Amino acid sequence: MSKRPNHLDVVQPLPSHRAMWEALVGSITSFVIVIDCDYTILFVNQVEDGDSIEDAIGANALDYVQPEYKERVSQAYDLVFAGNGPTEFEVASWDPAGNPTYYTSRIAPIVEDGRVVAGLITCMNVQQIKDTEASLRADRRALRHLITMLEKERQLVSCEIHDGLSQYLVGAIMLLEAREYQSTENASVPLNDLRESIVLLRKAAAESRRLIQCLRPTMLDEMGIIEAVGSLVSDARRDIPFVEYSHPGSLPRFAPEVETAIFRIVQESLSNINKHSNAHHASVMLEQRGEHDLAVTVVDDGAGFDISTVPDGRFGLESIRQRSRLFHREAFISSSPGKGCRVEVVLPIFPGLLPSASDASSSA
Repeated sequence: MSKRPNHLDVVQPLPSHRAMWEALVGSITSFVIVIDCDYTILFVNQVEDGDSIEDAIGANALDYVQPEYKERVSQAYDLVFAGNGPTEFEVASWDPAGNPTYYTSRIAPIVEDGRVVAGLITCMNVQQIKDTEASLRADRRALRHLITMLEKERQLVSCEIHDGLSQYLVGAIMLLEAREYQSTENASVPLNDLRESIVLLRKAAAESRRLIQCLRPTMLDEMGIIEAVGSLVSDARRDIPFVEYSHPGSLPRFAPEVETAIFRIVQESLSNINKHSNAHHASVMLEQRGEHDLAVTVVDDGAGFDISTVPDGRFGLESIRQRSRLFHREAFISSSPGKGCRVEVVLPIFPGLLPSASDASSSA
């Protein structure tokens, strides 16, 4: 019977350790430095512009560390040489113009015969990562400012409709209703025309109230988030057979941008259910979690969908995600065909605690 070869029989012997070492240090972009117990540089794979490898070999590694980082780096070296294993630290350098470059470094012990004889340092430039993070933070601040300004514009237009157009419509309805009453005693007045005018004006008044609610719900400013979300639930019950609403008995007033985000997330979720799900039952829940967070959950038993195939032109779910990210949070949206949809967002009650932050009774 022939012997079945194993991997040791067919794999060629590995190259020498030196050959692999040279290939390794030549293939990576990070700095690789070997130092002895006195911090003397024994090896370096590359240097920054203006320096040379020849000058670096034999120099003290701390000579390449900015003064404010020397103590921290020296402590990291000493920990490794004392046998405490790998240690990480961060350092920075500045160019002549004063621009910083940050490096994440890690030093690991080189052990021979049970004794630490040297340290291997890897040093990776993370400035681009930091610049990207700073850019993302700036973009998020700009987006939050834009949404705040848009909400203020909505509020302004809402007030204009309420104080102007709506008042004129209500006044016209009252005059026509008075005229309608007079027409019952004067047959010359075209009663049908008056009634038709009143119907149209009532529709216009109802539409103005709807526009006010969509632009900026006055109830949100006057009574708080529980009542404002309750008004959305009441409106949704006109189209969805059963909508349940659960919430704490009371909630403190949140920062306006948080209340607006909660309102818009619920509004968009219920709108999606009404337009796309053909649901029989939906539920909206506000739940305070700990001292600093409020969970907003909207669930339906509708048709559901494959999230990965949602067309690009559908901005409802994306608007929910983006509103959550303004507060450094993620919206959890789960659905599948025939299984309904669940939207859950946990927002910080106190935005001032960002980025680390953010007895229930129910009514139906």
